Amino acid sequence: MCDTVAVGRDTDGELIELIDADPTAFGVSHAATPTRVPRERAPLPWKRLLIGLAAAAVVAGAAVGVLAWAPWEPDLRLVLSDPRQHPTALSAHLVLDHSTADQQHVEAGAEAQVKWNDGSLGYFFAEPGATFQTGDGTDKWFAFQAEPVGDAPNIFGQRTIAGAPAEVSDESGGTEIRIAWGPVDGWVFSALAVQMTVDDAVAIAEQLRIADGAALLRDRTPLRSMRPIGPFGAYKALLAIQSSDRSGGPAFEHTAAVFYGDGGQSVVSTPAPESVMDMVPFAFTETPTAGTVHGQQALGLLHGSGPFGELNRSTVLWWEGGRLVAVTGGSDLASTFELAETVRPAASTGEWPQT
Repeated sequence: MCDTVAVGRDTDGELIELIDADPTAFGVSHAATPTRVPRERAPLPWKRLLIGLAAAAVVAGAAVGVLAWAPWEPDLRLVLSDPRQHPTALSAHLVLDHSTADQQHVEAGAEAQVKWNDGSLGYFFAEPGATFQTGDGTDKWFAFQAEPVGDAPNIFGQRTIAGAPAEVSDESGGTEIRIAWGPVDGWVFSALAVQMTVDDAVAIAEQLRIADGAALLRDRTPLRSMRPIGPFGAYKALLAIQSSDRSGGPAFEHTAAVFYGDGGQSVVSTPAPESVMDMVPFAFTETPTAGTVHGQQALGLLHGSGPFGELNRSTVLWWEGGRLVAVTGGSDLASTFELAETVRPAASTGEWPQT
């Protein structure tokens, strides 16, 4: 979604103070001969009528222009950018600043199962305080992803959305509604609606388009109390962190990880937009603990909600230099915050051997 700021330029003026005029300064002064000012004649009645009609026409034209512009009517469109191409100034080869004994290094490259820049676009909407849970009956949210035609399967549905074939599945009675439709202007859409009716979910889907490389909600009214919380790219970054584990390693392109022996300590990072931190409270069921790492906003998570899902682990996440970084430690979250402060780029290739 972007804002336009008008910048004005000040013009310096010079104030010239006039001295009282001297009529003899440039020669002899001659008194001005008074002249008779002709009296203004009053317009004839028909002229007054024409003047009145002209004035009324000007007022009416102005009123029509104001009504056409209607500045008091809100713009109901919502443009939603999902950036995937952004600089990652921070190295992917991050280590903890202590002994390198028992390190296991994992790095995902071209063989990664999921590509970061896969051409898809999407966004998440949710009510305030909602989380990713779907079965508790209280968290209402809607997420969609759009893929270019050719990258997505064909849709053969019994109904239409935005004039295109659509499939709608509501096997859970409103807990999870799955929708797929397209192509619409060369894009195929899929969506998941949680805790809402089919009609409400379809009403949102009807408004979705892709224009100029960004998702567009033509009318935000169907969202009701839901608000945008983050792009699909931010969700993919969190998914990349969660999918990293000891056995398989990162499944996402450009995701890198290092694990330290049996102590359970690790550093995992992946490219991400800065807005990824806004999605952390939604993506995890636990309320995160706020803090800082390297002067950046950081969020800590306790038992069972870390990227590896172990009950005796805690995790600290923060965004830095174009990457989402997660450090996992023991059960003491304060100690994991301290551990995260020691993260630094590997000083040499010896600190980051390829495996």
